[in-house]
Amino acid sequence: MESLGTIHLERQGEAVQVQLIGTLESSAYERIEADIDAEIQGLDGVWLLLDLRQFDGWAGIGPLGHHLALAEKLVSRFFNAETRLFEAADHALAETWIQQ
Repeated sequence: MESLGTIHLERQGEAVQVQLIGTLESSAYERIEADIDAEIQGLDGVWLLLDLRQFDGWAGIGPLGHHLALAEKLVSRFFNAETRLFEAADHALAETWIQQ
């Protein structure tokens, strides 16, 4: 089965933006996990922006566990991290915040 969505990864300096787009299969994170690791490898500090504005959810009920695993894997890399939630309308503010 082909994925109905995608995960886009972009890095600018110490800021990494992960954008979930569309409806994702449970294996979507596994395909990009190595890319995320490569982007943050060797960085002393990383700002992460997880962009869910175009995320429609996971295909099927089973992927809920993968959704939680995705959150756990991302957060585990950033323990002791300062976090902040932004509404979709405040995306520009979120991008400014991670560039501090």
